[in-house]
Amino acid sequence: MLRVRDALGREILEGRQVLVQPQDGADLVLTLDRVVQHVAERELDRTVAEYRAAAGAVVVMDVHTGELLALASAPRYDPNRYADFPEEAWRNRAVAEAYEPGSTLKLAVLAAALEAGVVSPTSHFTCPGSLRVPGGHTIREAHGQAHGVVSLVDIVRLSCNVGAAQVGARLGAQPLHRALERFGFGRPTGVDLPGESPGILRPLSAWSGTDPYVVAIGQGVAATPLQVARFVAAIANGGRLVRPHVAAAVREPQGQLRRLVDPTPAPRVLPREVAASLLAMMERTVTDGTGTAAAVEGYRVAGKTGTAQKPSPSGGYEAGRYVASFVGVVPADRPRVVVLVVVDEPRGVYYGGVVAAPAFARIAAQTLWALGIPPSGSGGGRPGSRVEGD
Repeated sequence: MLRVRDALGREILEGRQVLVQPQDGADLVLTLDRVVQHVAERELDRTVAEYRAAAGAVVVMDVHTGELLALASAPRYDPNRYADFPEEAWRNRAVAEAYEPGSTLKLAVLAAALEAGVVSPTSHFTCPGSLRVPGGHTIREAHGQAHGVVSLVDIVRLSCNVGAAQVGARLGAQPLHRALERFGFGRPTGVDLPGESPGILRPLSAWSGTDPYVVAIGQGVAATPLQVARFVAAIANGGRLVRPHVAAAVREPQGQLRRLVDPTPAPRVLPREVAASLLAMMERTVTDGTGTAAAVEGYRVAGKTGTAQKPSPSGGYEAGRYVASFVGVVPADRPRVVVLVVVDEPRGVYYGGVVAAPAFARIAAQTLWALGIPPSGSGGGRPGSRVEGD
């Protein structure tokens, strides 16, 4: 019953009264998978507790459609009792928290260099263990080891900083900056969730001669977990930058389904052959590189480890404070989902291949099961010997 009231909220007795029959509301259909979401939250909580980390995030996304199957953040809170939790726990870290991605950004640098033609899959570089770069900075390997002559596969597989820095320098500041913009860094993904951070990609005019070297190893750029997962999805799907989303459709009371996703094809940001080359390189990370702990029995996995120092508010980087991450695609031979695990400030061990990769493997295995994706051909998912590094 609708009644007429005055400015003070009092009912006007002589006013018109209208009887409105109750109507069923519409349902919002989400892309989230309850099994995958549960697993993502459980494994993130487990990893954060195991390494006494400050926080973490997980993204699980369909590489072809951008459908988000899971988004998890730690620490978590109960939305029904949000006032009982610290405000820091209210943040959706997968969407709102930007971090320096570290070595996972090497994929974007190699993608840009391959597309520009300044390197090829057969290119080689020399890694003496450290490299003096403009501005007086020195780029070093994680353990100071010299990798010797390295291919692009080795740069990804071993997460070679010196090799990646040389690729960035050969590409140059302007082409690298333009490529990062095209790959979606420095701007929102357009996800249908509030509070999204655009990340940080400083204008080209603010870059110095050092930036092509340091950006190539994942420093000087900040991205959200969703931005990183979105770019890796483009590698997996053949080069298209999909829009992540959680709202799939509206189901009307009469049962009609009104889809909310724009049917326009996602823009192409990489040639298909470049994407295929990178995906093959990422497989080597899991079979005999820094990410062997990400192997999933029976499936081919492609991925990349990341270990990034946290920047200091006063300049430079904080000693002993790191972000460990692993991003991967399964199955690598028939890409379906990208999974990203980010762990903020793990204590003790801090390498992405040690901290984040095992959580990736557990989440990926359960996701493959939940989606009913059959195993890869023979030889998929067999772990090799782990390589120290990221």
